[in-house]
Amino acid sequence: MKPEGGWIKIYRQLTLNNIWTEESFSRGQAWIDLLLLANHKDGIVRVRGIKIPVLRGQVGWSELKLADRWKWSRGKVRRFIRELENEKMVVQHKNRKTSIISILNYEFYQCNDTTDSTTDGQQIVQQTDTNKNVKNDKNDKNESRSVSNRAFAPPSLQEVSDYCNERKNNVNPQKWHDFYLAKGWMVGKNKMKDWKAAVRTWEETKPKPQETGMSRLKRIARGEKVD
Repeated sequence: MKPEGGWIKIYRQLTLNNIWTEESFSRGQAWIDLLLLANHKDGIVRVRGIKIPVLRGQVGWSELKLADRWKWSRGKVRRFIRELENEKMVVQHKNRKTSIISILNYEFYQCNDTTDSTTDGQQIVQQTDTNKNVKNDKNDKNESRSVSNRAFAPPSLQEVSDYCNERKNNVNPQKWHDFYLAKGWMVGKNKMKDWKAAVRTWEETKPKPQETGMSRLKRIARGEKVD
């Protein structure tokens, strides 16, 4: 029988219960665990004394910590995260300091902001079993509102690199990605809404390299017009 739509509430402290963590995780359990571990509001983690921003909908756990928690090998964790990326369910952001996992469409898994912020420790995940007691009309309205209000998903370094190559610009993808990752994906005082537009802005502000005297002489020798 095909599952009906609807939602259930899962208490975040379930992640501290031995029943949840005493055995090796299944793949489905690992996915739900990521939803439970994701920040419900912006915060930070400290890595070797350095503050790393972790936004709402992001998981600030390394592959090594997840492997220990899920009782998997690190390779299995890496393959699982890569599969979730291929399915457009998460984006992983790696740099020299840490690894951050962004849950794509995080707001889709939330009933509404009031429930998430006022009920301490609660997380909303999509129901997978039939529940005849669900008020479907109300849930359909909440789901529509959540989908239309999806959160910004930070790009991976590879996405930025591919976009810069596509535009053939002179923006350094690593520097751009590290810059906004350290700023918590803020543009001024506002959350970033369009990362591609931010890349194009760097194209406009990045100074063009100055021509050396030698290159000028070479151009004159070739008969080119020099300003």
